[in-house]
Amino acid sequence: MLAAQGIIAGKDLADIQRGMAQITQEIESGAFEWKLALEDVHLNIEARLTQLVGDAGKRLHTGRSRNDQVATDVRLWLRDEIDGLSALLTALQRALVDLAEKNAEVILPGFTHLQVAQPVSFGHHLLAYVEMFSRDAERPPTCAAAPTACRWAVPRWPAPATRWTASAWPGRWAWWMTMASPASARTASTP
Repeated sequence: MLAAQGIIAGKDLADIQRGMAQITQEIESGAFEWKLALEDVHLNIEARLTQLVGDAGKRLHTGRSRNDQVATDVRLWLRDEIDGLSALLTALQRALVDLAEKNAEVILPGFTHLQVAQPVSFGHHLLAYVEMFSRDAERPPTCAAAPTACRWAVPRWPAPATRWTASAWPGRWAWWMTMASPASARTASTP
C-alpha cells in the first residue's frame, strides 16, 4: 500500500518483499535468530530486514507505530483463527449428521420446558444441534470482516458470503414466516 500511495519507491517495495520472503523462510525453517535485546518480534524482523536489504528495511513501518503493527498482527491472527473456527464447525456438523444417520431408529423421550414430551429419534435430536451450529456458522464470516475494517480508503479483503440468508433459502424462510406468525396475521392482509 505504501508504494501504491507513492509514499515509498517501487524499488524499496521490491527490496522489502524480497527480504520478507527470505525472513519468512528463515522463520519457517527455524534458522531465524531471535534476539532478546530487540524487545519484540517487530524489531527483530525490522533489524533482519535492514541487514538484508539496507535502508529500505527501515521503511517497513513507515506511517505505522509499533502499536499499529501489534494491532495489525492481532487482527491478522484473529482472521486466521476465525477461518479455522468455520472449518471446525463444518466438521462438527458433518460428524453430527453421520451420527444422526446411524441413530435414526433410536427412540428417546423428548422434553419441553423440562417436562417429558413426545418420543423423538436420537438422530433428529442430533440434527437439531446441526441446525443450531448452522446459526453459529453464520457469525464467523461477519466477524472475519471486522478485523480487516479500516477507516481509510484502502484495498480490503472481501467478506465471505454467509450461507444462511433469506435469499439463499427463500422456501425455508417463507415457510418459517408462515409458521411463526399467527393465522390471523397471515389472512388479515389477504384481500
